[in-house]
Formats: sequence, C-alpha cells, structure tokens
Amino acid sequence: MSAMTVVTIVCAALSFYFSKRQVEFIRARERAAVRESVRKAIEEHRRLSRPAAEPNPYDDAVAGFRLKIDGKQEFRNQVTSALQLLLQYDKDVFLQVRQYVYVIKRADKTDFGVIDGAPVIMLTDATAFRSPTWCAGAIGRQLFHAKRYFERESLRRYLAQAPVQGRAPDPQLAASPLLQDLKDAGTFENMERTADIFQMELMRKVGAPRAELDLIQRRKPFDYSLVNDGKYGLK
Repeated sequence: MSAMTVVTIVCAALSFYFSKRQVEFIRARERAAVRESVRKAIEEHRRLSRPAAEPNPYDDAVAGFRLKIDGKQEFRNQVTSALQLLLQYDKDVFLQVRQYVYVIKRADKTDFGVIDGAPVIMLTDATAFRSPTWCAGAIGRQLFHAKRYFERESLRRYLAQAPVQGRAPDPQLAASPLLQDLKDAGTFENMERTADIFQMELMRKVGAPRAELDLIQRRKPFDYSLVNDGKYGLK
C-alpha cells in the first residue's frame, strides 16, 4: 500500500469521525433546546394554572383607587384591622372609603379634610386604639363627611355652571340641605345626628359591643368630644 493511499484512508477516517461528532453535537444541541422549550412550557402552564393571588386591598393603586395609611406601625396595624372589618362585614362601605379617601393619617384630632388636594381622614390615638370596631366606626363616620363634602362641592359647581350654560338652576337643588350653612349650630348638630345613625349602623355590622354603641346613641347635643375628639369647631 502506497503512502498516498494510507494518507487518503486516514483523511477519510478522520473526516468521517469529525462528521459523526459534528452530527452528534448538533443533535445534542437540538435535544437541549427541546428540553428547555418543554421546561418553559411546563412552567408557563403551572403559572397559568395557579389561582390568581387576591390583591391586597390596602395596597396603593388597587382598582384605580389610592389609600395610604400614614402613621407609626402600630397605628397602621390598628387601621388595617378596622379596614378588614369593613371589608368583611360591609364591603360597600369599604369600597366607598377607597373611592372617597386617599389617606388615613394619625393626627391630633379626629376629622375629615382635604389637605393639599387629597381627601384625608384624621384619627387620634384615642379613637384608633380604643378598639378595632370603634376605629371602624370612626372611619365610617368620617366617610359620611367625605361623601357629604364631595356631594356638596359637586352641587355647588353644577349650580354655578347652570346659568352660564343657559340652564335655569333647579329650585329644589338650590334649596338642598347640602348647601345649608354648617356654621349654624343647629344645622351642624342635625348633620352630626345623621352621622351618629350611620356610624351606629356600621358598628353593629362589624360586631361592636353594646357599650360602644351606647356611647354614640347617648351623645349629648352639641357634645363632639368623643366622635370628633381632639378638637371642636364648626366646619
């Protein structure tokens, strides 16, 4: 056998060997790619098959509403417990809190106000920490005032725009109780009595004890030291 023949045979053998290894390498890569594709498909299936996690109702920007609890951790925990009672026993009121209120904050008075454009419920420690049911009732009471504020402002804007747009204001709307002067003590007390009723109905739903309900029911006229503690002033 000549040297040339030997070289040719060796080259052919090497070519066959490397071709076979290249094919094996390509097939190995293909199998790895298939396995990775299958793994991803299984993970995606498992992800889609898992029940969707319930959104935390106290997180910011849930369902288009914002609700921030502003205060120390103990205060935030107490308010969260009160909100949980509202969510469990009166979801409609809970959703209204989410709609009309942006902030619930620890303050030196219990009140509702619009601060820097944001509707805020303010709670004292005495109100927040009396009990979760009392705190829930206080939040509900300030929600009552928040709704009344926005309804009054909407009515005022409507009545102000009506003449400009060539419409005659509805006399009944112009005489709405929403527009009564709250600096009048009698008018203010009537509104607070309505708030008492709203608060007591809500507190019954969340399981408040009879003693707490009696405090609201037996409130003396013009005495706001308990329901609006920390201050007294006509709005």
